[in-house]
Amino acid sequence: MNDSGFLLYSQKKLVYNNNMQIEPSPADLSGVGNERLTITIQNQRPVELIDLTKSLFGVADEYRRYTQRNPEINAGEDLRLYVRELRAGSLIADLMPYAPLALPLLNDVNTISQFCGFLSSTYDYFIGRGVQTSMPVPLPILDKPDLQNLHDIVNVVAKDSGSNIVFEGNTFNGPVFMRISSMEANAAQNNIDRAVKAIKEPAYGTKEKVALHLYQTRNSLDSNVGDRGIIESISPNHIKIDFLDNSIKGEMLMDDPYKYYFIVDVAVETVNNKPILYKILRLHDKDIK
Repeated sequence: MNDSGFLLYSQKKLVYNNNMQIEPSPADLSGVGNERLTITIQNQRPVELIDLTKSLFGVADEYRRYTQRNPEINAGEDLRLYVRELRAGSLIADLMPYAPLALPLLNDVNTISQFCGFLSSTYDYFIGRGVQTSMPVPLPILDKPDLQNLHDIVNVVAKDSGSNIVFEGNTFNGPVFMRISSMEANAAQNNIDRAVKAIKEPAYGTKEKVALHLYQTRNSLDSNVGDRGIIESISPNHIKIDFLDNSIKGEMLMDDPYKYYFIVDVAVETVNNKPILYKILRLHDKDIK
């Protein structure tokens, strides 16, 4: 069994006068907070580089998203995770909450502790582990990028039977520990995939380059009364159509319109999240059915 360890701190970009230092030097980080997160991958097989990269990116991006949406942290948009050092037998990434003006505040905020708690309760829910049988509170509503991050973080062990990923946090509140086995990672990913499928894209708003076929239309450019069409990616029902410019309708009616489907940009108006009007904004192309 191989152990690959990642020692994580959080830090912010440093700005000195007109020069921005993207990655603070070790000297800049001296004396800054003691919070850290160590991620250990106990792998049975060699780890594919892309899986390792996605796992670390998932941790970094989800940490950023978590700290930005958490009103108790209020760390700003520059809080990031950086790899500070690579050691023999392990990979070490230093992630320190560091900014000259915000440092006193950030040192009082347990960002790693809170983030570890978020990861632990969220994975417990998706694994179905322990008593965490309902979405943890105050767990925020997760969107697709959150779910993708959570999926990618554990993919490095989900593909390697018998492996584990271990999170060990050294925080102001004491140590934090969480282990996810390969079997648990697979269970979490399956439930995360179900959660992604359950998220319905809103029917309202502007949709670009969708396929429209006409259900009925009046052969007149002066009125759109009675014009109806179907966009199957939005709804199987025929919906009233309006046109931003009647020249669009004229182009669609140049030949028998019922032989074609049309690639259009459309603004969707809804009532109770059900489409009631398609406003055709642009015609890109058409093709025979």
